[in-house]
Amino acid sequence: MYMTKKHRLNTIALSMLFLFTGNAYAEKNTQTPQYLPSDFEQVRENWAENYLGNPAITFDQTLKNMVTSTNNSAQKHWDNMTPQPNASGIWDDLPLIDKDKTLGPNIRSSYQRLFTMAKAYRLRDGNLENNQLMLNDIMTAMNYINQNFYFVNQLEYGNWWQWELAIPKDIHNILVLLFDDIKDNYQTIITNHLNATRYFTPDPTHLGVSPGAAESTNPNYRESTGGNRTDNAQVVLIRGMLENNSEEISQAIAALPAVIEYVSEGDGYYTDGSFLQHSDIAYNGTYGNVLLGGLGIQMNAVAGSPWSMDSQTISAVYNIINQSYEPLLYKGAMMDMVNGRSISRSAEQNHDVGLNIVNSMLFYTNGPDSDKNKQLSSLIKTQITDDTYQNFFDKIYYVSTYQAAQHIVNDPTVSLKDPLIGNFSYPSMDRVVHRRNDWAFALAMHSYRIGNYECMNGENLKGWFTGDGMTYLYNDQLDHYTGYWPTVNA
Repeated sequence: MYMTKKHRLNTIALSMLFLFTGNAYAEKNTQTPQYLPSDFEQVRENWAENYLGNPAITFDQTLKNMVTSTNNSAQKHWDNMTPQPNASGIWDDLPLIDKDKTLGPNIRSSYQRLFTMAKAYRLRDGNLENNQLMLNDIMTAMNYINQNFYFVNQLEYGNWWQWELAIPKDIHNILVLLFDDIKDNYQTIITNHLNATRYFTPDPTHLGVSPGAAESTNPNYRESTGGNRTDNAQVVLIRGMLENNSEEISQAIAALPAVIEYVSEGDGYYTDGSFLQHSDIAYNGTYGNVLLGGLGIQMNAVAGSPWSMDSQTISAVYNIINQSYEPLLYKGAMMDMVNGRSISRSAEQNHDVGLNIVNSMLFYTNGPDSDKNKQLSSLIKTQITDDTYQNFFDKIYYVSTYQAAQHIVNDPTVSLKDPLIGNFSYPSMDRVVHRRNDWAFALAMHSYRIGNYECMNGENLKGWFTGDGMTYLYNDQLDHYTGYWPTVNA
């Protein structure tokens, strides 16, 4: 779908109007009896807990080590900041001057470092907890970037994804973590940043909306799909949390169910359990997990609030997990044949992908159906305990899901699942899985529907024949295939 010049100008006018009326509108909404200030506070707290953990649960040694590591990284970033921001940026190794090649990535990396500092400011029992001097420097740096590089009417130099999705998500995460400490003294910085993210990403269902997109790698006005839709909605959802804007929260949540509606062609989930991305690539493992995790973290954030997702949508997710994920997971590993080009990434091998999917499932364990919660908890516990090659708890995806996984694994009332036995056919992506008690056999094919393999961005350059009837045998040798594709001599 392409945006005409008139369409783009009308959209710009509406976006600019909202820049000036949005705060007043949000303030008005807080007066509506249906939405109390405490409702917005709760969803912000839910979101912050992803990074800070449940305050009622004592940190174990692994989480204490995480706090120390985060503080060390934050201290290093703080020490290396320029005393006064200048034309070269906040950090010498992240110059903000080369518009065509590095501006977008370096803006994002700068905000990511500030996010690390924000986490250190909030994480309990760390050396930098509540350090006011560091907070002031974080705000100074954010104001500098916003005033000079990421602002209303800026052009999107380079990759659209950084400007419209990645950077807004980082900005919003920082503001949520620091919100209670900055809402009074730094309100202008908050408002200016929200105006900027609204300029680049004004609605939860479309990308390429702002005039700045004309200079990006994808200048077309288009509807977002798959994992991009969940990211698109998240930008608007968290902005609504920060502005007490019930309308934006409602719009963001309304934009999410579309990602799990079954499709008959193109990207998305199919009724046979297949998941395609980039039109013809079997991608349950990586892109499918971006969608699963993105949907889950947002559903979890609004659970129990006036914006809670309907039970029908939540039930649909349970069905998708059972059909599109469980048969393809083997003792913590996600089968290579549904991981697309990520098989060539040394840091994203089958156990990495599998345990990341398990982490995404954890967001769904507190749904309204207690029986399905119990079944899902059993699946999660089984995948974590059966994976004797890679320990789930060695990597912290989110503090909240780490704590949830610890609770499930240590809960004697959560039973382990019996081995999944059966034949599972995925004709929409030309994949077949046959599972027995102590082994699984997988077959990867291609056809007019499905690409042989994916090669892009310099990745998986030699993925030849991986869709030409390739077979995989999974058994108790759990390290098999790990590291194979990044290192094999083709």
